[in-house]
Amino acid sequence: MITEYLPIIAGIAEMAVAIYRKRQRDAAHGDDDIRQSHDLAVESVETNDTRDPRDILVPVVDTWVEASQTASIGGLDISGGLFYSDEVQEIDLENGYLPWLRSDRTDAAIGDDLLFRYFWGLERRVLIDGPRRNMSPRDLEPCCREVLRLRQCYSMRTAFVRATKQFACMSWILSHNIQLSTAAPNPIDRDFCDEACRDLLRWRIAHFAVQFRPIPPIILWAWYDSHPDFGIPESVKNHFDDCYRNFERDFAKSFPQGLRTKPSHRALAIIYHSTNPQLGALAYDIAGGYDAFDQTRVLTEIEPLIRRSESLLSRCPATR
Repeated sequence: MITEYLPIIAGIAEMAVAIYRKRQRDAAHGDDDIRQSHDLAVESVETNDTRDPRDILVPVVDTWVEASQTASIGGLDISGGLFYSDEVQEIDLENGYLPWLRSDRTDAAIGDDLLFRYFWGLERRVLIDGPRRNMSPRDLEPCCREVLRLRQCYSMRTAFVRATKQFACMSWILSHNIQLSTAAPNPIDRDFCDEACRDLLRWRIAHFAVQFRPIPPIILWAWYDSHPDFGIPESVKNHFDDCYRNFERDFAKSFPQGLRTKPSHRALAIIYHSTNPQLGALAYDIAGGYDAFDQTRVLTEIEPLIRRSESLLSRCPATR
């Protein structure tokens, strides 16, 4: 009789070993505090495209070239990596892209189209391959550093800077656990008043709500400004430094213990809109996150302080 159950017992044992080995691999990567899964849904920008975008965007063969590797394309050796070799081969070899890849990648003469093509590869690696291949933040760090370098190098290209800021915010979100993390974003990526950072703002609001921690004044200010039922007057935003300084001072006096909010029962979903026309919109369901953007009681509480900043501004002769 026992022999009849041996295949079942063996199957259970095999599953247990597989789970154990996976946990060992995750532990080896470290970052237990920030590793978490995010369900990813991809919407194709082509409404008549019936193919599964997952199959389009993630090929079976991974042609990614790591930063430490050298790839041979068109008879030329390209060091430094950080691109998909198959995508580079598809680009016309006469348009200057290969020479740029072989250089230090700082040439100001590179066209926007090629600069974005390079950025889209980094974007795909972090935001598509990363979650689906369960890659650790450490594995993706070279791509994130490269995007930051590009933003600084090509800081005069408005559309490109905006795209890289949005990317930086999304990559930060995906690498942090909303329930456990106490880290703050890099200052260069946390301009919550910038529309490109609104996804990060929404995540941070939910982050403080889920952990029931006091919400920093700058996040409250940006939340108030971005919510459709509120909004900071343009006259105040045009004198941000003075007005925010007044607001921050009054906030500390009025709420010495800070303000907290509770999350809603609605799961937090972040929609990332890529500039890559083949990518479209990426919908991320944030594991353990619950949206708090419309929990506006705290915004009502700070409204008098915002109005006070506006009234102080109107009394200042220099701003009349």
